[in-house]
Amino acid sequence: MRGPCALVALLRIILLCLVMLMAPVNMRAEVTDRASAMEYCDTSPLDPVEGIWEYPEDGVTVLVRRSAAQTGRYDIIALDSEDTRIAPGDVIGRLEATPDIRQFKLTLFTRARSGTLSSPEECLATLSADSESLFVKTRKIKISFNPSLLLPRFWRIARLRIKDPLENLPAGMIKVYPSYDGNGSSRRRPRYL
Repeated sequence: MRGPCALVALLRIILLCLVMLMAPVNMRAEVTDRASAMEYCDTSPLDPVEGIWEYPEDGVTVLVRRSAAQTGRYDIIALDSEDTRIAPGDVIGRLEATPDIRQFKLTLFTRARSGTLSSPEECLATLSADSESLFVKTRKIKISFNPSLLLPRFWRIARLRIKDPLENLPAGMIKVYPSYDGNGSSRRRPRYL
């Protein structure tokens, strides 16, 4: 008698695990604003990729922080966004380390429905030698038009081939905190004394 009951219980557990794995992601972090992100950066030993970053084209500021769940993984947490579908504290993606210390597998969610992020897309992210920029290369073979994508300018939702000299500008993020010298300076914005 114990055999069939144990088997049913095991199947229920397996089914529950599968449902949880296939469900859309709705993760929130305890860091939800720039002040708490700066406190995290000031009180934690940081890897070169960790810190506060901006997506200049989409008006999004994020914290890249080491994941507590998995070694070699970093969570990308929204701090501020012009897109109202992205709330402060939303985990909008992740970076995963590769054998090359400067390259990461970047996964960003591309859709949001009822506060739930879904449809992850993968890219290659390369940290610059000075750790001030994170260059992103996306796949360019997908043809689609979807105005509901998160970070629409980042994913280039509509593609029309016109020769543009700005086409070869790299996409990616710029680190805004902590600074390269620890006193708030930036190589991009000079500080006048």
